[in-house]
Amino acid sequence: MARKRMLSPEFFTSGPVAALPLTAMVTFEGLWCYCDDYGRGEDNADLIKAAVWPRRPSHTTRKVAADLNAIAALGLVCRYQSAGVRLIHVPSWNEHQKISHRTDSKLPPCPVHEPALYSFFLTESGGARERFRNGSGTVRESVRNETGRTPE
Repeated sequence: MARKRMLSPEFFTSGPVAALPLTAMVTFEGLWCYCDDYGRGEDNADLIKAAVWPRRPSHTTRKVAADLNAIAALGLVCRYQSAGVRLIHVPSWNEHQKISHRTDSKLPPCPVHEPALYSFFLTESGGARERFRNGSGTVRESVRNETGRTPE
């Protein structure tokens, strides 16, 4: 679900952001609304295209995938995988977003930028882990519905 987010004025003068092609810059801006309250989201070009470019049929899923590759190449997002689901994380999220009433994330933490949380997620017997996968090891219906498919 889209959320109201703030963009810092420094966004437009940032060196890495200025190095992006214009469409990748807009896609990156759109990730601020696409990601959850912890800067995490599913790394799925179809979903991101639908969230960020819904009325621009000329900006295809393939172009969004290229935008995401350019954004990741500059280190503005981190891509990782958990339980067979590709995920994306904005490492600088907490520097730029001040969330007053966070909603618990349904996605696992980033193992690169949130190693302590990720270790806790892996060892925890319930709680966060259960929000992502159910006891049978299958994807929870809420995750499956967001993607339209069950990840491998």
